[in-house]
Amino acid sequence: MKLRKLMAGTLAMTMVVSSSMTVFASGGGTPARANEATGTGEAFNHVDKDVYSVTFPTTTEVANIFNYYVDPERAIQGAGTLADGNTAVTPNANGVYFAHPGTPATPAQDASVTAFTIADKTEADEDITVTVPGNTAVTGLTYSKGWKDPSGNAVAGVSVTDNNTTSATAVTLADGDEIVVGTVGVDSCTIASVPGKTAPDADLKIDGVDSLTNVTLTYYDRWVGNDTAKTVVTPTLPAGLTPVDGNTITVAPHQDATPEGAATYESDSVQVNFEGKNSVDADITVRAEVTASAGGKDIALVKDDAALTAATDPALLLTLSVGSKNAAITSSGASVTEQIVGKPNNFAVTTENNKFVYGIRTNTDETPLDTWSSAAVKLSGKTNNKTISDGMTAPSVKLTWSVAKHVDSPTLSATTVSATQNTVTVTNLAGATKVTGVSITPVGKAPVTLASPAKWSYNESTKVLTFVSAVLGGNPGASITVTFDDNSTATLSVAS
Repeated sequence: MKLRKLMAGTLAMTMVVSSSMTVFASGGGTPARANEATGTGEAFNHVDKDVYSVTFPTTTEVANIFNYYVDPERAIQGAGTLADGNTAVTPNANGVYFAHPGTPATPAQDASVTAFTIADKTEADEDITVTVPGNTAVTGLTYSKGWKDPSGNAVAGVSVTDNNTTSATAVTLADGDEIVVGTVGVDSCTIASVPGKTAPDADLKIDGVDSLTNVTLTYYDRWVGNDTAKTVVTPTLPAGLTPVDGNTITVAPHQDATPEGAATYESDSVQVNFEGKNSVDADITVRAEVTASAGGKDIALVKDDAALTAATDPALLLTLSVGSKNAAITSSGASVTEQIVGKPNNFAVTTENNKFVYGIRTNTDETPLDTWSSAAVKLSGKTNNKTISDGMTAPSVKLTWSVAKHVDSPTLSATTVSATQNTVTVTNLAGATKVTGVSITPVGKAPVTLASPAKWSYNESTKVLTFVSAVLGGNPGASITVTFDDNSTATLSVAS
């Protein structure tokens, strides 16, 4: 204990002595001594990482693709054409026809190389190799064994390598024979390096490519003549073909022009694609606006298959599809919202004009970009089989689209309701403002729309949805679908 007291006393003394020391600072002199220093601060710009860009289709891509014909009487099934009598149409069971463009016309394509001539070759030159895919026939390749060195002495000759492992036919060629690659068991032909080639041997030529499917050649520019000066001879090539030593030349055949293919007709329209270029989830919303024809004789639009089946007059069910979401187009239109998932791995922070920016990565060799998400938009149609009145018309449909940052769909405070627990609170109304419809599907039966306020009511202030108890008590085990004004839905079950 005394030792501990002694140590404590010594420590205290040390602390006192230390605290009484004074440090003197000096300034001036050479070099000058600083008495102070100042540090400045600099802030960087904000980098917005919420990119929800979506690539819309071009005007050309959407031109006329949503035009449709409606045929309740199934006249097309009998005629096999449109009313003009000339446009052939394959009938379908739905009685609605959207045009799908035929294959586009293609112009004639001249052969890319019509002749390829290589002059005399000496010992410094590389081999020239002709390869063809599969068993494509190459004609016009002349074999010659009369190769000589620069002094005029005979050499072993040209080496022909047979790379066809599936054919038992041996390659036996005589001087002047034509090599037909692909039909005599030669899948590729290699003309080996030799000291030189002299007269009277002809130059090696590959021509007549109008009959070829595909040929690739390796080009070398070190070809020289056999004169004393070894004059360089430039290979003869078509105008515009300027390869460098070692390049591969593709010999393509002539192709005739093809006319535009005939349009086809289906009950679904051509679909147009909306590709995301987004780092965060985005919502693509497509709205359909219906415009009635003049005269008031439009075919009636119905909301579902049940209404189409029940209709006694001609009726049309038009459906708007956006990705996996669908909605029937009625006289009041339709709206469908689909989520396009963001791909943050495809973005990175870089610098531009002395600022930080956030954009699509360019270093795709190190880490490939993830596949972008997309949503396809199309219309589809179906009509009942009914006799039409003379002069019946069909309404026009205008589609508009917009994109916004994704917001979660509304949710309900409960998943089950009953006659005694007949209220739920709507939460997360970021993308919607109110309840617009309620339907109930009793066990084993078709959905039934519930009228408001007779069967349900919604308080926009408290966000409380209330059902009439009798509706719930009389439908144990049923499911209820709640629809919001952004076309999103939520589902409830009725307690058994």
